[in-house]
Amino acid sequence: MQSIPSFLFFSLILAAVGCQHFPDVRPMANGTHKVAFKTERKDEGYREAMSQAQSYCRSVKNANAVQVSETSEYSGDIDENIYNFAKTASKVATVIGVTGAIAGGKTESDVGSVTAVGGGVADTILGQGYQYTLEFQCQ
Repeated sequence: MQSIPSFLFFSLILAAVGCQHFPDVRPMANGTHKVAFKTERKDEGYREAMSQAQSYCRSVKNANAVQVSETSEYSGDIDENIYNFAKTASKVATVIGVTGAIAGGKTESDVGSVTAVGGGVADTILGQGYQYTLEFQCQ
């Protein structure tokens, strides 16, 4: 008896997790739907957005997603050029720091670790500065 409720609970959890293939889709009444989320770079987002749109259309409409439009707008708090420069610098610092921590001697390893952590912290603080939006229809 005890295993049946556990099995049902586990099945419900799997079903709930399995249904989250399109968490950023915003269904609209007019038939043109949106996928919107934050990204780190202006040219990122299409692949993830189209994947969510396809999952939505297949699950809800038994159809394919067709792109209507897409936009990517900077929404950060600092100047866009400074954001992009700092984002690149933080990634470079992390890679160089990890390389130094792994391949260097004692001093290089210590400096590399600090540099890698600093790069990671900067990257986290900068966050995701672009709002990506894909409009699509299910056809």
